[in-house]
Amino acid sequence: MMSDDIGHRRSRFRSAIIENTKRQMSRLNMVFAEQTGRAVETVDFILRNAIETLQTLQATPPVDARALDELLRRRVQGVRQVSEVAITDVDGRILYSSSEGAPGKLPLPPAARALVEAHASHPEAGPQISEPFRGPDGQWTALMIRRISAHQGRFEGAAIGYLNLRYFEDFYNALELTENGAILLHLRDGTVLARYPHNDAVVGQSYADLPPFKEILARDIAGTTVMDSPIDGARRVLAIRALKAFPLAVNISVAEGMVLESWRKQTWIFSAVAVGACAVIVGLLLLLAQRSRQVEALVREYQAARDDAEQANRGCANKWQSASGPRPPCGKRSVSKRWVSSLAA
Repeated sequence: MMSDDIGHRRSRFRSAIIENTKRQMSRLNMVFAEQTGRAVETVDFILRNAIETLQTLQATPPVDARALDELLRRRVQGVRQVSEVAITDVDGRILYSSSEGAPGKLPLPPAARALVEAHASHPEAGPQISEPFRGPDGQWTALMIRRISAHQGRFEGAAIGYLNLRYFEDFYNALELTENGAILLHLRDGTVLARYPHNDAVVGQSYADLPPFKEILARDIAGTTVMDSPIDGARRVLAIRALKAFPLAVNISVAEGMVLESWRKQTWIFSAVAVGACAVIVGLLLLLAQRSRQVEALVREYQAARDDAEQANRGCANKWQSASGPRPPCGKRSVSKRWVSSLAA
């Protein structure tokens, strides 16, 4: 029965640790998501500003391409989360760019081209982000795209920002989550854009069929779960949150084993104390049983002594009745005192 109680307490303690970790991870992930959203919002501001500037200049043609290029360069200077900003025509040709010597054709991967085409057919579409791909420098990047519309709503091209995905990994590293912790930046469809610690094989992979996307983000903006990692199979406590203004989501996770390390130590201590307590109780029970046997023996001895005393007193009384003269002295037996002294010993 005691072992069942110990097992129940251990199970409740373990569940309490997991639930507390989920709450902490959820609050921490809210901070990560907010900071990520601000970084992306800065890029979006640059794109919207570039569109407004272009449309202002188009009102008094011709547009000075070199002046606009220089303006775009100044806009992205010092903004580490974006490496380049460009403005394209309806066919994807670069018209203006913050990068010197930009090619005549935007090197869009198929997924990015699909986003540009989606903007062409959906005037109400907000900012879109492409799947990650390697840029000319070999670094992972993704395109953030905003539609450029004429006053009549006609599609005139796109403002595009090349996201520096390494920036987000460095940013997550600076926040120092915890040992064995991981932070991932996803598209809302589950595609990984960046991960800290960096894992090149993970970037570009989609985890849309896993619980964070299939169960949590399918019905809510944020949530927590415990699941096996698709990377190494380790059990992890995970929190995920979608960004409201952009098609992105951030998830953070820690190894369940690390979370339960303190639980295992405390469980071991608790078990050791419980075993020690059981040993003490058993020892006391044995001592009590031994003492009980001693008391029973003393009781039997007392009864025997009392019987002897009564028999001696009866014999003395018989002698007195048969004899004449003064009553002969009868032997006194201090039975009670001897029994009490034996019991005290």
